[in-house]
Amino acid sequence: MSLVGDAAFVTALGSGKLGIVLVYQSLAVLATVLIGGALADRLPRLCIAGLVLSPWYALAGVRAVVRGTCVGFSIAVWGR
Repeated sequence: MSLVGDAAFVTALGSGKLGIVLVYQSLAVLATVLIGGALADRLPRLCIAGLVLSPWYALAGVRAVVRGTCVGFSIAVWGR
């Protein structure tokens, strides 16, 4: 499945644009790895896990609120 996605990526972008995209993607990965490595050397593992997972916790909270609102609204509409 991953190979199909890679082939579609190459086909959609073409060779010139693909090179630019891959350069920027590699630079982003390099910067992230360097920052993550520096933080991993200085902070305990639990702190790193909390930093990495905190956006997912926020997203899960927002989804819970939205889902609760939608369920509550549907109960109110169908309960009439």
